[in-house]
Amino acid sequence: MNINRKYYIISVAFLLLWVLPFNRLRAQPQPELTCLSVNADGSLYAGWTMPSGAFDGFRLFYKKTTETLYNSVDILSGITSETIPVTDAQVEKYDVFLITYINSPPANSPESVHLNNMLLVVSNGGIGSGIARLDWSPMKTGSTLQYVITRSMDNITFTEIGRTNSLIFYDTIETVCDPETIYYRVELPLSGCTARSSTGSGTFKDDNRPEDPKLTYVTINNGLAEIHWEHSLTPDVNGYILGVKDGAAYLDHDTTDYVNFIIDDFTDRPTYKYPCDESVTYVLRARDQCRNESSGIENYNRLHHTILISGEIESHCNRQATLTWNKYINMDPEVTTYEVYRSENGNIAELAGNVPSTGGESYTFTDPLMLSNGSLYSYWVKAVNDVNTISSESCQVYLSPVIEFLTDFDLDLITVSDDNHITLQTSGAPDELIKQVNVYRGTDQTTDLQLLFSSDWSNSPVGLSDYEALVHEESYFYQLVARDACGYELGESLLFRSILLKLSNPDDGSVRLNWNAFVGWGDFLKNYQIYRFDGEVLAPGFPQAVPAETLVFNDLISEASLGMVTYYVEAVHEDGRLSLSNTVQLIPEAEVQVPTAFRIGGYTPEFRPLLKNVEPSAYLFMIYNRWGQLVFETTNVEAGWDGSMNSNTSPTGVYVWIVNFSDYDGNKTTIKGAVTLIQ
Repeated sequence: MNINRKYYIISVAFLLLWVLPFNRLRAQPQPELTCLSVNADGSLYAGWTMPSGAFDGFRLFYKKTTETLYNSVDILSGITSETIPVTDAQVEKYDVFLITYINSPPANSPESVHLNNMLLVVSNGGIGSGIARLDWSPMKTGSTLQYVITRSMDNITFTEIGRTNSLIFYDTIETVCDPETIYYRVELPLSGCTARSSTGSGTFKDDNRPEDPKLTYVTINNGLAEIHWEHSLTPDVNGYILGVKDGAAYLDHDTTDYVNFIIDDFTDRPTYKYPCDESVTYVLRARDQCRNESSGIENYNRLHHTILISGEIESHCNRQATLTWNKYINMDPEVTTYEVYRSENGNIAELAGNVPSTGGESYTFTDPLMLSNGSLYSYWVKAVNDVNTISSESCQVYLSPVIEFLTDFDLDLITVSDDNHITLQTSGAPDELIKQVNVYRGTDQTTDLQLLFSSDWSNSPVGLSDYEALVHEESYFYQLVARDACGYELGESLLFRSILLKLSNPDDGSVRLNWNAFVGWGDFLKNYQIYRFDGEVLAPGFPQAVPAETLVFNDLISEASLGMVTYYVEAVHEDGRLSLSNTVQLIPEAEVQVPTAFRIGGYTPEFRPLLKNVEPSAYLFMIYNRWGQLVFETTNVEAGWDGSMNSNTSPTGVYVWIVNFSDYDGNKTTIKGAVTLIQ
């Protein structure tokens, strides 16, 4: 038992003596090289993290990337950085790695990651000498770290100018107006260390064009153009150059300080353009501290010009203003509406109307307001967008209407003509002012008259005809309105009324004439004249005159006067003008008497009806024999049958006659009978 225990202890001790060195080798920590930086004197600074585990020290290996053999430096185990004793790291690239080692038994850890110092090359990155291009090698292959770019004018104090994840960087030189040497260094901030590249340099000056400012809008301020813009984004811009478009060219007009708007009141300069006489296009360039100028392309491609407004009142006969203006372009956001403002005699302006932006090159607006004679009106336009953040106004245009009116306009006469229409006669002055006359008509004075027709105007007096008038059924009210070439009312006539004559038959056997009062002449209506015609002959004692207040007349018709009787009335003006009524006929009853026998060669040579008050144009007389043959026919009220047929004497016997006739009122009648022919 004791022997075995002794043997066990010896075996364990031997095993420990063999295994412990092996386990020490396997557990030897691998270092992590984290930083490699170039010092100003050309040496290298290396930094690493302290690994856990037992080892005797660090061994730092380094060589130029163009060489094969590494140099090494041993470093105590408690140290985490070391300066590598080289002098040319500013111009040469080195490969560096790190291991840990054990002296007894000798052993080395695996190599750390290999790092290279960042070698910076500075070159010209532009056409001129205003852009520095920086290219550098990475500290560790495949890394995607963010680099800090620094710059110095004295190679002592470096200032950060940018950051990038790339291995290239462009630096736009600003405020360096004369050629100077500029120094650059790339830094890589790491935990516990900042790796720096070599220092690169080059001779540069600021010959770069600054960025363009952005024109935002131009407007009019008290008759002068006011131009607004957003500043250039280039930091060293300290002023701007304002230009105007002249034909196809752009001419420099003014140089400004670092402001964002200007009022163009440089009226004494040859490049000045008055914005109330023409639409002025402005462009803008930036100028930096080294007097470099921007290209202006931003504003040449997005031109802004003033709104030029014009106005006239002649096309609307000085009654309304018509305004025309050019569109405003390149507002951001775009123009959606043009607001039109009006001021009368310098009073507070009011919105006259809105015109939607349609993209057209020009716009026209007619103010619905009827302008007051002799007033002074000013109009202007404001272009606005939906967000209403900016706007552009035009100059003001001034209009003063002098409206010409008629000195005379009258409806002189209305009368019934040809018993089938009404003629109107009118006059006005000055003739050249009147372009059209509207005729209004109605049957009731208490209701509105309706437009009947319009007629072009010629020199006074002008005759007009109402062929739609029912002169035997209605009395009409008329009123005329004179209009100018623009359709505006110049004047209206007095109200006139035509005469409608009617007949009635009182119980006393007379004929009563009734008519409405003629309207239009007022106190100048002298009287009424009543006319009666028997057939086509003026009846004895006519015309009869009655006072202007009298609207009725009784006429006694004797049996001897029966026949076609026609009446009409006329109104008489004191100056002799006459207005006629319709004609009315007194229609007597038609009578037809036919003999019952007729002797050939007797006292009466022809057999025919005796007619009274028969309309000759509607008469037909026919005779038939007993076999139904037509032996005689006529439409002549004066013609009769002589007893023959086809030039031969007809035989004695009974014959049938038929008479078709109408009275004067158009009532048709047919009568039949028989006549005995005697030889």
